[in-house]
Amino acid sequence: MGGEYLILRTSWVYASHGKNFLLTMQRLLQEKPQMRIVADQIARRPGPAASLTARVH
Repeated sequence: MGGEYLILRTSWVYASHGKNFLLTMQRLLQEKPQMRIVADQIARRPGPAASLTARVH
């Protein structure tokens, strides 16, 4: 990429491990009979972490 460092600012990235929105929602759906979720956050489509790392390398 032409530099010594690369800083990425990401959002809406998910993986099968670690903390992320998808896994949190799956866990909460099993733990709680009812959930309240905000609907005022707009993002581009979610993407897998593997896809992001493949593009950087």
